[in-house]
Amino acid sequence: MPASVAERWEDANDARKPDHMGRIVGTRPTGLTLAVSVAGLEDGPMSTPERPTLAASDERTAVDEFVHELQQAIDHADADLFNRSFAADVLWGSPFGAVVDGYDAIHAIHARMFASVAPVAGASRYVVEHARLPTPDVAIAYVRRITSVRATGEAEPGKPGTFDELALFVLVRRDERWWLAAGQHVPDRRDVYARPAP
Repeated sequence: MPASVAERWEDANDARKPDHMGRIVGTRPTGLTLAVSVAGLEDGPMSTPERPTLAASDERTAVDEFVHELQQAIDHADADLFNRSFAADVLWGSPFGAVVDGYDAIHAIHARMFASVAPVAGASRYVVEHARLPTPDVAIAYVRRITSVRATGEAEPGKPGTFDELALFVLVRRDERWWLAAGQHVPDRRDVYARPAP
């Protein structure tokens, strides 16, 4: 959508409005006119603006500390530790499309989940793959959880009977403390979708 769109509606009953892409949608009574002027088109095609680099820093200490906390928690089946840095209004997206809203709801789920398993240190491992700070107080990171690990400690993605996943975490610093604002998880199916063509 162009940066500036000036519109003049000829009739208050006109139900047509621009949608999120700037297209005029809806119906209007016949005989009425709509005037739309788009800034920049009078002078020819608009040039593409320079694409910015948003990361102010690749400093990942906050992400590494958060992920270390998660690792310690799963190694000891400790829901309190796992959720310790979750904000009160955290949003948690499951690998299956559910979104849990708020600390109390996700903590109850994690407490039941951890209570149902015997902890095995190292049975799954978190790996930070990408981390960036678009502002000094916001960190975003892709973190992979690998449950299929060889005896050597080397990852073995796609091993049958295991469930690996990739998470996108958003951390926000408030009063010098980092909190998880949101996490979205997807199954890691690189064994299926990233295979080279035969």
